[in-house]
Amino acid sequence: MSSRATLGECAIAAVPLCTNQGFISIVCNPEIDNRFLLYWIKQNASYISRFSAGTTFLEIPRRTFGRLRVCLPISEQEQARIADLINAVDRTIAATQASIAAVHKLKRGLMQNLLTGKLKPDGAWRRDDEFDIDPKFGRVPKGWHLVPVKDATENLDSKRKPVKSEDRALVQGTYPYYGASGIVDYVNDYIFDGEYILFGEDGENLLSRKVPLAFIVRGKFWANNHAHVLQARKGYDIEFICDQLESNDYRRLVIGSAQPKINQAQLAKVRICAPDYEQQVEITKVIGTVKKVVRDKEGKLIVLQKLKKSLMQNLLTGKVRIPPDLKIE
Repeated sequence: MSSRATLGECAIAAVPLCTNQGFISIVCNPEIDNRFLLYWIKQNASYISRFSAGTTFLEIPRRTFGRLRVCLPISEQEQARIADLINAVDRTIAATQASIAAVHKLKRGLMQNLLTGKLKPDGAWRRDDEFDIDPKFGRVPKGWHLVPVKDATENLDSKRKPVKSEDRALVQGTYPYYGASGIVDYVNDYIFDGEYILFGEDGENLLSRKVPLAFIVRGKFWANNHAHVLQARKGYDIEFICDQLESNDYRRLVIGSAQPKINQAQLAKVRICAPDYEQQVEITKVIGTVKKVVRDKEGKLIVLQKLKKSLMQNLLTGKVRIPPDLKIE
């Protein structure tokens, strides 16, 4: 178990190892199921941190940790049943996460090839002689065209209106209040109503891309001045344009080091490659199928994580007892 800085992170070591002074190594007594203790520590990390001290970083001494009391079933069999059930959910969570990562990888590859025209919506690969070469952009599929963002979308930044957090506290409501990377708050009024692309104007995410930089918002909402607001023009599919914007690399356009930013003028000049509207829709449908798989799996993951949290809260405190005849696989 980590005993300094980040407290309470723990795992069971199944191989010989050495640890430094930043860890507490625990060997359980024969009557204690080590997996039960592992989950108890994870569940009670905030409780354990109360006994830590330090100025440079927090640390809990081994002697202090050794005096902490653990509430657990006397029966090792009951400890094992609790650990088995939580572990079963853990394994399912891990499998779901691996599946999500695999589908994300598939989606990235699919988008990279469909949005550049290398792969056609029917699954056929485009031949090399089916591309033209643009001196600055590179390969452009025949029948596609390069268009600046300002011609494919209408910029509605002038309608944005930032509201300070202390002022938002006075107007809490049901309408989403969006910033550069998503919903920041909920307010009692809206300034946009329809279908729009929001594109992060500033912030660390312009470089790290930890969350989507371009995303679609539908319905009534408020947006502050940290997100460009775009509306697709006639002849352009909003999903296709959003995917094109999200797939681009903007590092060469970012200005500022302390606060990275892409201003409206820079975004307007960004060129995207697009076929006719009907092909845009076909491409969007193919990508949309994979996106739905991702959403479904991510929804399942959220349910599993909530289930694990509930199990740990109830089983590790004895609020809920597991019947002795319950079979856990």
